[in-house]
Amino acid sequence: MRKVDVFILSGFLGSGKTTLLRQLLQEEKEHGRNVGVIMNEAGETAVDSEVLPNEVPLAELLNGCVCCTIQGQLEGQLEEMVSSYTLDAIYIETTGIAHPIEVLDGCITPSLSERITVRSIITVVNSKLLLELDSLSNRAQKLFLEQIRHGDLLLLNKEDLLTEDEKANTLMKVQMLNEGAKTILTTQARVPLSYILTQTRSRTASHEPTHMHNHLHIETFSYHEDSAFNGAKLEDFLKGLPQSVYRVKGYVRLQGNDQLYSLQYAYSTPLLMPVELQAKPSLVFIGENLQPQMLEKGLNSAI
Repeated sequence: MRKVDVFILSGFLGSGKTTLLRQLLQEEKEHGRNVGVIMNEAGETAVDSEVLPNEVPLAELLNGCVCCTIQGQLEGQLEEMVSSYTLDAIYIETTGIAHPIEVLDGCITPSLSERITVRSIITVVNSKLLLELDSLSNRAQKLFLEQIRHGDLLLLNKEDLLTEDEKANTLMKVQMLNEGAKTILTTQARVPLSYILTQTRSRTASHEPTHMHNHLHIETFSYHEDSAFNGAKLEDFLKGLPQSVYRVKGYVRLQGNDQLYSLQYAYSTPLLMPVELQAKPSLVFIGENLQPQMLEKGLNSAI
């Protein structure tokens, strides 16, 4: 029986994992390869999966981190996917608060050993944030660096936001953290599929449990509202969020038209883009010590 290749997409909140996944799926389709996706999101609402092609087999693990509360479900989803479909590869996109080695543990079980091969852990790094780590809590910083340490391929993303000196500094930092990994600077997480497919595990990783994310006190808050926002007020609200809000993502409508917009926010930078989807307007906030009442009040005032 031919084994199915598995690629784990790791990286902190807002690094660009979903952008990478979408591009890889498009290239996989162009090459006529059959692939599946397992997507883990910390919130109770699926947001990132809305932008994936309908024909791609998809399993969602919601409202928990794949490396703790729902780790057992990962094994079951993998078994079901390889049993139900003839696949060349499976991509696992982890939530940004996941430790990659614990995700790897969920893939390495006796029942899966003859059916899948974990080819590599691909860590997408927000290069700008790496140079501004002090903006994160100490625990979040530790997880951010652990994700780098355990990657086989490091995509130093957001290269376009760096000066030449910052690029050199970023490369030096990651090489000190993980000298055995292959490293590439990217913009919009663009990397050829052929490069991904040639990657292999660079070493035998330690499988000792870490559970560092349990100490991050990561929280999520979901907001569901069909009413259209005032664009300027919404942007002001997002720019005023505390640093403890690491990520906001979802879909909204703006006053003045019927267009649906994708909202992506990471580290004080909001981005709104029109999309042609049938998704229901909703937002998911991810961070530490969230204040749901404050967030809801601020959002309501922007309507």
